[in-house]
Amino acid sequence: MAVSLCNHIKANGTGCESPALRDQDYCYFHTAHRQSQRRQRRAARMNLPFQLPLLEDAASIQLAINDTLNALLAGQIDHKTAGLLLYGLQTAAINVRHVDLDVSGFDRQAAEYDDDEADLLEEEIAADIAEEKKLEVVAAKKTERETAKTAANTATLPGKKPAARAETTASERKVAVGANPTPPTAPKSQSRSDGMK
Repeated sequence: MAVSLCNHIKANGTGCESPALRDQDYCYFHTAHRQSQRRQRRAARMNLPFQLPLLEDAASIQLAINDTLNALLAGQIDHKTAGLLLYGLQTAAINVRHVDLDVSGFDRQAAEYDDDEADLLEEEIAADIAEEKKLEVVAAKKTERETAKTAANTATLPGKKPAARAETTASERKVAVGANPTPPTAPKSQSRSDGMK
């Protein structure tokens, strides 16, 4: 039985040579890479925060470096953030050499790429964001009510001026000084009923 190969052409012009997934044109790695590119472009269009894939092997680290550079070029992240991410990815690349992630003949391998897992994760994230927005709206309404209640209580206190007119503005003071060039004098002390001056 003939096995179809991945259609991806590398930068050096050679083909991938990995077996293509069933009823697909690409191998698992390049199918996942293409799906990752689509997600990153959609996130950039929607102004969503930049996210790295799970760093579980050398291939995922290479994809993360590629995603970071693409996000930097697209203006999705700044130079400082990109530098920190690339430093972290460099550390991950060094650490992955000391981790045994080889696939043995007994390990289960995927026959086809299914992005249901990524879609399910995006649905869960969207639900979390919607819940956070609801909580923000409730908190904003509560703060608004408390502010209005405080303002109403302040306005109804006897002997208190409303906060907006408690002090004269600088322009009103200038007009008052301009109308009367002599500085105000201190009032003379009045005698109290007990006879003290």
